[in-house]
Amino acid sequence: MNSSTQQEYWNKVAWDKTFTHPLDLDRFSEMVTKDANILDFGCGYGRTIIELNNAGYNSVKGVDTSLNLINRAKKVSPDIDVQHIEPAQTPFESQSFDCVILFAVLTCIPEADHQSNLVAEVKRILKPGGILYLSDYLLQPENTREAAYDQNGVFTISEGATFRHHTIDYLRVLLKDFVSLKQNPVSVVTLSGNSAEAIQCFFEK
Repeated sequence: MNSSTQQEYWNKVAWDKTFTHPLDLDRFSEMVTKDANILDFGCGYGRTIIELNNAGYNSVKGVDTSLNLINRAKKVSPDIDVQHIEPAQTPFESQSFDCVILFAVLTCIPEADHQSNLVAEVKRILKPGGILYLSDYLLQPENTREAAYDQNGVFTISEGATFRHHTIDYLRVLLKDFVSLKQNPVSVVTLSGNSAEAIQCFFEK
């Protein structure tokens, strides 16, 4: 699935989908101070930003490649700091952020080289010692998923969108330039309403 097709899908479903990856505020607050400059990359409709703002984090920005998701975020919370970007483009200076959040973003990027490009961009905009907070889907048992995987964990759902699930080993290799701090499994609900297993990890640049 190319970038334009991905954008078309998210613009089509922007007002209908509910994102479910939980924000672990206890662990987050151990690593990220309230005055930190934070970027929610792939912020969707701003759910995580609003939760962080309510917890006292007041310097949180969000970007997303779906204009309709950004419009939804602004309607939900008019004061939210979000902006639309094109794929593989960020408007930020190097070493701009103390923390970058990637919640169910890699799953929306099935191509390995595009994932690597995103990780490189995250590394560029993070300050030395900055925190990457990642939450994403693991490979699911055959009887719990909607569509069959290819050899890389890529699959296409009935709505026509293509996604990718991962092994922990694959994520470790993808993020080899970061220091792994903590990880724990979490249960989430997919966009199709199915229960799924995910992993949440904290990394340091």
